[in-house]
Amino acid sequence: MASITLCIRKASQKYLLSNYYLSSRLLLARTIKTSFQDCKNLEPQESSSYGHLLDEAKKDQSLAVRERFAEALMSYMSLEKNRSGHMKFIKEGLSRMDEFGLQKDLLSYNRLLDLFPKGRFNNKSFFDTLWPKPHPQIDLALEILSKMEDNGIRPDNVTYTILCETFSRISLPVQKCERIAFWFDKFEDIDPYRIKGDMPTDLYTLSKMALQRISGEDCKVWNIKEAEGEGDTDSFVIAASSKKQVTFLKSSSFSEETVLHVDGPHLMWLQKMPLFYYSLRLLPTSTNDSENPDGIILGVCLCQPPTQESLTLWIQTLQEEYPLTKAATVVYDVTVLNEDYYSELKTLNKSSALLPHQLE
Repeated sequence: MASITLCIRKASQKYLLSNYYLSSRLLLARTIKTSFQDCKNLEPQESSSYGHLLDEAKKDQSLAVRERFAEALMSYMSLEKNRSGHMKFIKEGLSRMDEFGLQKDLLSYNRLLDLFPKGRFNNKSFFDTLWPKPHPQIDLALEILSKMEDNGIRPDNVTYTILCETFSRISLPVQKCERIAFWFDKFEDIDPYRIKGDMPTDLYTLSKMALQRISGEDCKVWNIKEAEGEGDTDSFVIAASSKKQVTFLKSSSFSEETVLHVDGPHLMWLQKMPLFYYSLRLLPTSTNDSENPDGIILGVCLCQPPTQESLTLWIQTLQEEYPLTKAATVVYDVTVLNEDYYSELKTLNKSSALLPHQLE
């Protein structure tokens, strides 16, 4: 009797255990299915890029430009202790540096690089140095360094330290930082015609500098302004001739067969600033002139706006100062640039770089 009772008890225990496991599996399957459907029905929500912080900094006029940009970065760091969404915010800050006029400010680049979380993208083993993990943060840091290189900004020790703390010593951003610093130091004094100091911001001063670089610092400059009133640099005519060209204009005799050819525009660069000038050329009188087959350059001119009247005013000024040139025939072979180009050029020059006293 006791043995029968024991068998019944064991059978009931097996039955209860099997039902328990079965019910547990069914409950787990239902839970997984429900959670999967809930996740499937959820609409994806885009994380905030905190672009409004940059908008507010742009509108605020109480601080300097550099401080407003830095305040927006500090506001993001205080809101996101874990640097959530740092990729979007850094990309937006990098794309709007031109809007703030900070594309040539090293301190702003360092502050932008400092937004990357520290210790997450370091090399953990020897194999990480051989085959780096494809972190998108590395590509973004390389993009920031490329923008610095394009704007002629050399990384300093602060930039190097930030990159080492973020991506470790042996990483692509640190290697690029070292190469930029090496080649910038290598080519710093290799250009004999390098412009020292800050570039001017108005077209008139830029044009005068360009003509002096073409004709020499000791050239003769004609400053002819069409605009009424002093200080108006939106309309001007400025021309230059070297000492040899001035001597030739004074001593040479011109006749009706002599042809003075005004041609252009010709492109020249002042660092990254494109400028167009026109030249006055004395065409050879015979085809057998082997010394100067293309003629003799007598002067160059930069005018704003680039119109036929501006070039005619330049030629009239030369004829008044050197009466012998009145007998020559003047031929204009010029292409007048669109005025929209010069307005865009002026905007580009004003936003290309802020002077140091404007950043502080």
